Amino acid sequence: MKFNTEELLELTTESGGRFSVISLEAAQEFCKKIATSHYENFPVGSILIPKKFRNDFFSVYAFSRVADDIADELASQGQLRQLHALNRFEKLLADMSVSKVQEGNPIFIALKHTREIRKIPIEPFQNLLTAFKQDVRFQQPVTMHDNISYCQYSANPIGELVLRIFGLWNTKTAPLSNSICTGLQLANFWQDISRDKHNGRIYIPQRILSDYEFDLKDNLVNGRNNTNFTNVLKIAQSNRIFCSWI
Repeated sequence: MKFNTEELLELTTESGGRFSVISLEAAQEFCKKIATSHYENFPVGSILIPKKFRNDFFSVYAFSRVADDIADELASQGQLRQLHALNRFEKLLADMSVSKVQEGNPIFIALKHTREIRKIPIEPFQNLLTAFKQDVRFQQPVTMHDNISYCQYSANPIGELVLRIFGLWNTKTAPLSNSICTGLQLANFWQDISRDKHNGRIYIPQRILSDYEFDLKDNLVNGRNNTNFTNVLKIAQSNRIFCSWI
């Protein structure tokens, strides 16, 4: 389910624009359509997920997917408009906590229900929005610490939300989940170097590139690979493995 610019902006309004619904069931169905019709590297609504949890997965995914699309798909509208849209999305998130309205924006009607029955705090959702805003204002990381810090907002909240839906988030599972999510996010960075470069984002830290005297931009443009590039990825890989044991 792909949204154009106008549709994305409507989903940052309280009414939800053309997507407005008048019941929780309709809101959940809307979120399900987003989750099951959008390409991902993983099945969002897998039959392995017990049925009683699936609507919660759909609502969390719909929130994350639309926020991510705002950060990416509105690039042609300019940075200020992207950030304004994300701020409106964040305000809806905050207002949802006190609202008793059961009609309007389907994402937040469904998400409110999920938060209430699964007792999920607002912070993981706020952290995701912080990451999306960082994407809009992207700056190449200087050190691996910068990447790991970003993962605390972009990746770790996903693991937290999944565990909270299942009622399994606690002091024992939290650090393990964070390490796994950070490691997976870093692996994704190295896997998607060419695509991210095309989108104006390079996640390999400047310091690592400098230490190995490697011009990533030039080598990607010319499609070359060399020993220095292999060494760059090896040091990035070793940091990813290290993170899994933090």
